[in-house]
Amino acid sequence: MTANDTDKDGDLDPSTVVITKQPQNGTISVDPITGEVTYTPNKGYVGPDQFEYTVKDKAGNVSDPATVVIDITANPVAVDDSAETKEDTPIIIDVTSNDSDKDGDLDPSTVVITKQPKNGTVSVDPITGEVTYTPNKGYVGPDAFEYTVKDKAGNVSDPATVVVEVSANPVAVDDSAETKEDTPIIIDVTSNDSDKDGDLDPSTVVITKQPQNGTVSVDPITGEVTYTPNKGYVGPDQFEYTVKDKAGNVSDPATVVIDITANPVAVDDSAETKENTPIIIEVTSNDTDKDGDLDPSTVVITKQPQNGTVSVDPITGEVTYTPNKGYVGPDAFEYTVKDKAGNVSDPATVVIDITANPVAVDDSAETKENTPIIIDVTSNDTDKDGDLDPSTVVITKQPQNGTVSVDPITGEVTYTPNKGYVGPDAFEYTVKDKAGNVSDPAMVVIDIT
Repeated sequence: MTANDTDKDGDLDPSTVVITKQPQNGTISVDPITGEVTYTPNKGYVGPDQFEYTVKDKAGNVSDPATVVIDITANPVAVDDSAETKEDTPIIIDVTSNDSDKDGDLDPSTVVITKQPKNGTVSVDPITGEVTYTPNKGYVGPDAFEYTVKDKAGNVSDPATVVVEVSANPVAVDDSAETKEDTPIIIDVTSNDSDKDGDLDPSTVVITKQPQNGTVSVDPITGEVTYTPNKGYVGPDQFEYTVKDKAGNVSDPATVVIDITANPVAVDDSAETKENTPIIIEVTSNDTDKDGDLDPSTVVITKQPQNGTVSVDPITGEVTYTPNKGYVGPDAFEYTVKDKAGNVSDPATVVIDITANPVAVDDSAETKENTPIIIDVTSNDTDKDGDLDPSTVVITKQPQNGTVSVDPITGEVTYTPNKGYVGPDAFEYTVKDKAGNVSDPAMVVIDIT
């Protein structure tokens, strides 16, 4: 303090410095040897202060008081900051935006990083003092760094801590689903999605690309998506969606592929069989499937016949129908068939007409030696269906002692005994009905007298 003081005798004595007026906003102490004065401002005080002192020479002469004026300037205050960014996403942080300086001359360009982050890197804009924080690739979690800032007087703040929360982007994973033609399906699209932070929010599912062959709706609570294929559409379709976590981070779009498979179509069938005669029916021969993968081995009888029994070939799907013994008339059963995707057809009905075999009844006749006789062999024959066809009479066993001829229209048989023969003779015949069912053979006995 005496560095600028003078004495004409050249014997100024710094050790004689005496404070003659104390400062109002601080305290002072004097070094008894050097005369240097240590001034300590009151805690938190910023502004001007002053005190006065005198000094002697070695002859004991005392100077007039001199005034010492001190300007106490404020240290800038750097305030802790917090920020949040997404995984693998840099963020610019205006660290000085909440900092202050009582003198009002904070200098953002003086920001200095005093402690580096452990899980990322930082760079400082030399003009604005803004800090760009870049998290390490794939890192999720908290990170921190420290910085100081000066004012224009060069006063340095204490370090402030900036805490950065690096939150994970949720990961939406592609999905696939399968439904049947004209059948809506509910898809839990987020069931395989993930979030490193563990706070995936299914209620934030958003459809980002609509399907081309159907419609979708999202449950606003569960995030489940209901997909409804367009009527009659069969084939692939797809849509895309995103989902957020509770921090608002959005996933990349995921694709949901849906395969809409056709229901096979089982077509009604009809068949005809004779009384007491089983019939094999290839029920799937007229059935169809848009996907082309009808599976005949999946034929299932869904409604049994009332007048017969059925069995299914487990490989071909062919159905063997056996009418009840002696039954004549209509009968029916129902079946379904699947395709290879497991889609089941609606039931189809198979109608069977069981026709009666005509009954040829034995006959007898009498004629004289060398005299032909016309026998109406079908006059006593019967047919449950009422459609006996006499024109179908066929001789199945010839007589031994005569000859026969059949009228091709009436079915009447002309028997001519051999010349001179007297005694019994016989022949056999069958007759059909109009459905082609053939009777068992009947015997005609002739007595030639």
